[in-house]
Amino acid sequence: MRYLKLYEEFDEIPSNFIRLDSIGHVLDPEEGVIYAMWKKGGYDHENGYEIDDGNLVHDGEDQYADGLSNEDMSVIDKYLLSCEPVVKDKINFDLMQTAKEISLDFLDDGYTLVSQVLIESDEKDEDSSIFNFIDYLVYSEMFSHRFTIETEKKYSRFFSNRMKVVKSKSDLIYRFCLRPASYSRFKGTANEWFRRDEFNKEIFDRLKGMFPDENIVSK
Repeated sequence: MRYLKLYEEFDEIPSNFIRLDSIGHVLDPEEGVIYAMWKKGGYDHENGYEIDDGNLVHDGEDQYADGLSNEDMSVIDKYLLSCEPVVKDKINFDLMQTAKEISLDFLDDGYTLVSQVLIESDEKDEDSSIFNFIDYLVYSEMFSHRFTIETEKKYSRFFSNRMKVVKSKSDLIYRFCLRPASYSRFKGTANEWFRRDEFNKEIFDRLKGMFPDENIVSK
């Protein structure tokens, strides 16, 4: 009887869920999870999957975006909240700028600097073999000498429950890495990984020495 009661509860779509009729799904606007709707009524609560700001930007690569109308995309977009007001004043932009300055020689060689600011969430990585929490990316920059189109600054957006976690955290994690730009003469060569690891270690060591109080990670 308990099982039947549980089934009956999910046989009705919660009142706060948002219908996305163009793809036959409903959105949980607090968790950012979508579920397929049953033709007989209700929804497939056992097979929901998360969507996030990155997936919305690159919607062509995601299953749920196939057939999603512009109207429904706008509905999803409305429930995504920018974390800029929460994290902007916490970010050490002197550190971010210094990372660019000490990377200039590497960028001359055709590399792009990817800078990320993260927080450690309370969400466990279920795919990890060790006890590890998932980091939420809250801010990112991409910087390249040659193409300004590769220069990008972006604050992440989250659904409300994940935004509550972001607001509750005060410690930030900084991660910097170099990757070959599309025009780099090293891209695809045998020593690409060796050079990149060597350069990344040099940047990491210098930043740790200059900003010892910041949580800077190498990966």
